[in-house]
This record gives sequence, C-alpha cells and structure tokens, in this order.
Amino acid sequence: MNKDFSTLLAHTLDPKLEEQQRRIELAGVEEGVQKFRKLLAEGRISDAGAGRKIFTEVMQLIIPAIREAQQFAIEGIANSGPGVRPVWWWYISFVSPEKIAYIALRSVLSIRLARASLGRPARNVCLDIGLAMKQQVEFETWLRESKDEAKDSGGIDVAARLVRTAKNFNQRQWGNWSRRIKSIETLEWRRDVRMHIGAKILDILIEYGGGFIELKYVQIRNKTERQVFLSDACRAMMEDINSQLEFNTPVLKPMIIEPRPWSWDEENQRYDGGYVMVDIEFIRGGLHKHTSVLNDPLSRTTKRAANYLGWCPFRIDEDALELARDCFINDTQAIECIPSPDPQELPARKTEIEWDAMSKIDRAAWKYELTNIHDKNSREVSKREATIRKLNLGDQVKGRDLYNVIKCDSRTRMYYVTPDLNPQGDSLARGVIRFADGQPLGERGLHWLAVRLCNTFGEDKITFEEMEEWAKDNHDLIVQSALDPFSSGDRLWTHADSELEFWQTCVDWTQATGMDNPAKFVCTLPVHQDGSNNGLQLLSLIGRDPVGAKLTNCSALSERFDIYSATAEVVKRLITDDIQRGENLEQAHKWIGSVDRSVCKRACMTTSYGVTPRGIQDQLIKDGFCDALDGNKLENAGYMRDKLVQALDQTIVASRPIMEYFQKCAVALAEFDKPLRWVTPAGSTIQQSYWNVAKSDVKTVMGSYFMWDENPDGGLHVRKQMLSSSPNIIHSLDASLMQKVVVKLREEHHIHSIAAIHDSFAVLPNNVDVMRQVIRETAYDMFKGNWIEDEFHPYLKEYAPDVDLPDYPEQGSFDVSEVLKAKYFFA
Repeated sequence: MNKDFSTLLAHTLDPKLEEQQRRIELAGVEEGVQKFRKLLAEGRISDAGAGRKIFTEVMQLIIPAIREAQQFAIEGIANSGPGVRPVWWWYISFVSPEKIAYIALRSVLSIRLARASLGRPARNVCLDIGLAMKQQVEFETWLRESKDEAKDSGGIDVAARLVRTAKNFNQRQWGNWSRRIKSIETLEWRRDVRMHIGAKILDILIEYGGGFIELKYVQIRNKTERQVFLSDACRAMMEDINSQLEFNTPVLKPMIIEPRPWSWDEENQRYDGGYVMVDIEFIRGGLHKHTSVLNDPLSRTTKRAANYLGWCPFRIDEDALELARDCFINDTQAIECIPSPDPQELPARKTEIEWDAMSKIDRAAWKYELTNIHDKNSREVSKREATIRKLNLGDQVKGRDLYNVIKCDSRTRMYYVTPDLNPQGDSLARGVIRFADGQPLGERGLHWLAVRLCNTFGEDKITFEEMEEWAKDNHDLIVQSALDPFSSGDRLWTHADSELEFWQTCVDWTQATGMDNPAKFVCTLPVHQDGSNNGLQLLSLIGRDPVGAKLTNCSALSERFDIYSATAEVVKRLITDDIQRGENLEQAHKWIGSVDRSVCKRACMTTSYGVTPRGIQDQLIKDGFCDALDGNKLENAGYMRDKLVQALDQTIVASRPIMEYFQKCAVALAEFDKPLRWVTPAGSTIQQSYWNVAKSDVKTVMGSYFMWDENPDGGLHVRKQMLSSSPNIIHSLDASLMQKVVVKLREEHHIHSIAAIHDSFAVLPNNVDVMRQVIRETAYDMFKGNWIEDEFHPYLKEYAPDVDLPDYPEQGSFDVSEVLKAKYFFA
C-alpha cells in the first residue's frame, strides 16, 4: 500500500470481509468468462478479441500478396500468348485486395475452436470464398449501375442510400436485396469457377498469412482429402489472447470492503488500486491514449479524491427497491426509466376482407401504429434487461455496506466503475441507494430536505425560500406519497422528474416532520448541489466576465438567475427586431411564440465545450424544436441558429475569446506535432493528443471490418486538436474543482459521506452548508488570480519554447471574490 494513503484508511480490513470480497470478484470474473466462451463455442471467432487481433495481423500480410497476384493476372491476360489461361486470372481483379482479404479470413475463421483436430474441407472453404467473391462482384456492379442511373436521371442513388441506411449490412442482407432488385443482371459463375478463384485466394492466404492457416491431408472414410486448419501457433495465440480477454472482461459489482487506494507502480509504469483481484486501468483510455501515456501524470490530490469517493459506503434502500420492483412487475408506468415487463402486443393481423375495406389513409395509419410498436419494443429490450439486472443486484447486496471503485478519464473527470447501482447511474440506480452512515438533520437539515424535494420533483429554478414554501404547501400530498404510493389519490411522486429519488425524500420528510423535534431525525439521503451551467461559470471566472458571472450565479446578488431564460429573452428581442425591420419575415414569424429556455438550453450548455454553429443547428432539429413549424426544417433551424449565436455573444461575453485562445494554442503546437499539455489547478498533468489514425474500412457482402490504430508517425489531427481543446480544458477544470472540494471536505471537515458527479456534489443534509461554503472557497482560490496568465500560458512556454503562442485574452472587471457570497453558485 502506498505510504501516502496507508494512514488514511478508515479502519483495518476485516479478513473475513476481504475473503468474501475475493469470492464476489471471482464470481464476477466467472460470469465474464462464461459470456466470452459462449461467443467462442458458437464459432464466432472473428467477433472475439483474438479473432480481431488475427484479422489485423493477417490482413496486413496478405493484402500486398493479393495486390501482387492481381497485377500478375492483368499482365498475364494482356501479354500472354495463345493457350489456356488460369481461370482465376479473369475474376480476381474485380474486387479490391482489402475486400478479398476480408472475405477469405471470414470464411477461414468459421472453423470452430472446440477441438484442434477439427478442420474444414478445403473444397468447402474454396467454394465459400468463390461464392462470396461472386456476390461481391454483383454487389459492386449494382452500386456502380445505381450511381450511373442516378446521375443520368437526376434521381436518388438507391444503392448508396440502402448501404448507408442499413444498420447491419452483411451477406444475408445482400441476399435479400439481390432477389428483389430486378435491375441486377446476375453473373454466371459456375461451381468450377468459384472453386478456381477460391483455391487461388486460399493459396495466397496460406502462403502469406504468417503461419496462422495450414492445409493438411487427412484420412476420411478411407479417402484422403485436404482440410484447412488453424495452426498450432494460431491456436496458442488465440488461447493466450482469449485467456487475457476473458479474465479482463468480468462482470463488475460494488465492493463490500473499501477499494485499494490508487498509487503509481513504478516497476510496471501504471496505476494500481481498486478491486482486490480484478485489474482495471485507472485512467480510462480508448483509441487515443492522451494522458495515459505519461509517466505518473496524476497529482496526489487527484488520487486522494478518487480514493475518498471510493471509500464512501452506500446501502440499498430496500423500501425503494421494493417499490421499483412492484412498478416493474405490475407495469404501473409510474417510473419513466422502468419499461414494461413484457413487449407490447401487436394488433391482430387484418384479414383480406378487412384490409380491402380499409382506405389508403386507414392502411397507412395501421402500418404507422405497427412501426411505432416495433420501435418501442426494440428500444425497451436493453432497458428491460438493465432494470432486471439492477433489481437482481439490489437483492444480492442489500443489507451490506457497498463501495465503488473510481476511475478517471484523460481530463481527470471521475467515474464510478460499477455499471448498475451507483450515484452516477440513471434515476432507478440513484433512487434505490443511500449513504450507509446517517446523521441527525440538525438545525438546517430539514431545509435541505425541502430543497431536495423540489430539485427531484422538477421545481429546481425557484429560490430556496420558495422551495421551503413549496414543501409546506404540498405537505399532505408528500405524506400521502410516502405512506401509500399506490393510493387512488393524486400520487404526487409519480409526477416528479426523478420519481424514486423524490419518493425517498417524501419518506424522510414524512418521518422527520412527524417527530417532535425533526432536527433529531437521522437521515441517510444524499442532497445534491449542482453548478449553474458549470462550464460557463468557469469561463466567466477565468475571464472575469461580469455579464456571464451574473447570469451563471457567480455574483453576490441574492437573485437567482437562469442563463437559458436570459438567452431566450435576447433571442425573442432579436426576432422582434427582424420583424420591425422587415427582414427574414417568413422565418421570424414562424418562431414567434415558440422560443423558451428549452430552445436555448443546449446551445448555452455546449458553447463552453466548443459547439459550432452547425452543431447548434443540428441540435435544434434533433431535439424536435422545428417539428411543429411550417416549412423547411433546415431553414428554420438555420434562422434560430443565427439568432442563438447573436444572443450568446451578448450573454456570454468573455467565453469566446478564451475558447479561441485555447484553440489557437492547440493549433500552434500541432503544427510542430506537439500535443496540447497543461497542468490543472489540482496539480495533474493533462495531455490531449489526437494523433492521426491509420484506418481501413472494408465493406463487403460478408460484413464490414474496421482497422483503426493511433499513428503518431502520421502527425496530429490539427482540426480535432483545435475543436477539442476548449471542452477538454474546461472539463479538466471542473474535475479539479471537484477533486479539491472532496479532499477538503474529508480532510478538513471530516465529512466521509460524499458523492460527486462532475459538477454535482452531494453530502448528508446537515453537511450541505459546509459543502456549499467549501465549493465557493475552492472556486475563489482557483481563480482569484489569472489562471491563464499565471499558470496555463507559462507552462506552455516552458513545454514548447520554440512555438509561437497566441496572446492570451485580457480579463474583464468582475470581482472574483463575489463568488464567496454567491448564494446560487451551486444549488
């Protein structure tokens, strides 16, 4: 155990509990193993990790050999004298080398792994390859003809649209299409032709495939035949990879003991901690490695914050779990995130007589209803599985203290590793857990319960005083919800935004107010305080923007501001100005009466993370704000996009120059192939390195195959470096605020029950006032100077002395000390 953390453990681990934890982890590993082995047993080698690994290696080996064979065939056809030419010459060049390689490998890797003695007859493999080649040529002929026809007629390219639209394009899909598309003239490939072309491709695969595939002669019923096998080396490699993968894909569950503290393992050059036996990466990575390639980049503060969050115990709220189960089993539809237990039944099939009697409109309406039911059932499959999994897990772990392993991403934003029941989950996950350790409400706890009531119900934009009044006004309905949730009355809890969390609060409110002294009620509920558009808050503090600081509640004003509503008012004024000037009248009139805070919310939220004007337009269409407007959606969304950009320039004054500065820094560094790198206020070093990717996208009738690899030799993707710089820097700043707050709460105020989700922090009701003060003090400490001038820019100068960096933006006139008195900074 790392010396830094050995003294911070709350207690010495109980050996019996540790042994139970080992058993739980082993059970999770075994579940993962069984899922993985089922994949292999079904012969789906190419879908497993080792199969993908072999694809990557063998594809790279045989593609040049196929290309050489194609060139040999072309030269042979063009230049050879009289005589019989090999059949494969005429066919091999109609398909690209990448696609031929993919087709061949898919056919060969259908060999099952059950026994090393089992191969596949070579003739079958050759015929499979030949058939797939025939279908591929037909497919590409159709693509070409469809494109030419569309060009001549001015119509749509049916082939391109079908391929683009198909979610899972594969051999079966093409078979269905080819039977229906009359314009395709099927090529005549006799069995012997398919055999010839398949044999040639198989020969290339065996000769140049790196020893993964072998051809052997075997005795079958007194006959000798050639069979294709995966070589011993290939099997050994697959078993080695699969043994790693199957044990690295366990079913992760909450721990019943405190996770091991995270610390840097110098010998293995990685972070170690978390589960007792299951190994996970502390810095979450993907295609781009970013911070994870650096040597011990995370500060002591960052690691301590992760440990403290992981050491906070939770318990299952058994009453809430039972309520959720009742809602699911009885299909009450009371909780939005809980689907029906069974798929919705389809209406009875229409008889011929009924169908003939229906009008075109009635038929269209009936088909539309069927489509909606199919779509709903499809969407709810995964939701149903997740609900069952959460309910079952709750049953398994109820009555125990539960701990969550914490990991972070490349910006040091933190995440709960366990996928189902954790404070970062959906409404069901959050609504069936509580802190394990409670404390009396004290003098102000009941007030914060009233705030939680309003926040979980959806009355989250009113003042704290109005929230208290709301709770008092609805006291009887709150008590009714707690005592009899399925009563025939109003059932207030079912109207809440977060039904289960609101119901939990109703229960505690009822019990507390039913006591002679509510201050003595022991509460275990987490009370959240969320940032008021935290990205814009941070940009306003960095730039000392008086307008942005006011609208994001960073100022000392007692009024509660809502930047979304403020932006909506500016947009309305801009539309009115257009009408008065007689400009853009058609679009302006369409939006009259349709602009509110919801229209402006996403644009405001994502501005600090670098959303483009095109992105704002896409958001408006995707969120359905243009659906009820007459005319073209793109034109309507484009008009509102322009108004939003104009409005945001008035409500978010300092943000754009800061974001542009970050982008220019990223571009200047990228031109020298230097990743963007900075140190956060919490002391961690962050790297953004979007190296260009070496990728292949092979689309065939047997499916698609993607080979993507980060390629530092190919340089940085300059545009991606630029667009990602602002959101990644801002996310690292909100992560730093969270980390410093968690550490200070634990070490200076001895508060152990803490939950955090990026810019949302939660403690017990009687600790909320302390937490709010710590958040404000921490934000002031982070931004009382000029973070860009004092820390960010000097670090870049030292890191890249030869790079000509842009000038940093000037700060505005806002007094950052006002944040110390900002009542609704986090609320």
